[in-house]
Amino acid sequence: MPEPLARTAPAPALVVAFTARDITGVRRAVTRRAAGAGLQGDRLHDFVLAVNEIVTNAVVHGGGRGELRLWDNGQIVECEVRDGGPGGAAEVAGDPPLGAGGRGLRLARLLVDRLHVRESPGATAVRLVAALTGNA
Repeated sequence: MPEPLARTAPAPALVVAFTARDITGVRRAVTRRAAGAGLQGDRLHDFVLAVNEIVTNAVVHGGGRGELRLWDNGQIVECEVRDGGPGGAAEVAGDPPLGAGGRGLRLARLLVDRLHVRESPGATAVRLVAALTGNA
């Protein structure tokens, strides 16, 4: 797995290893933690949906498992999903043509304030950021 991206807080508020069986539990844990950090309403739902898309991608395209880390610092909620997949996410993180695949990643990019993909040989990390106030 790639090295973690720069953190916004000293330690993650949530760390979860997951497989396909864990997706629902991961989504619930992210919902609880993000709501506890102050995300509300549509921003909360959008963030959770975006994280769900990336977690699902990790299971489907990233070797069947991954790790999720979530931070909050009173201004933003930030989530990183890492997997052991072959890469290619950075290519679709931009604006792939319709029908080219990458719909989950594209949807996630539209639902959060910032999305960053980092790839290394045999590993991918996707970082999603949502501001509590709507301005990240």
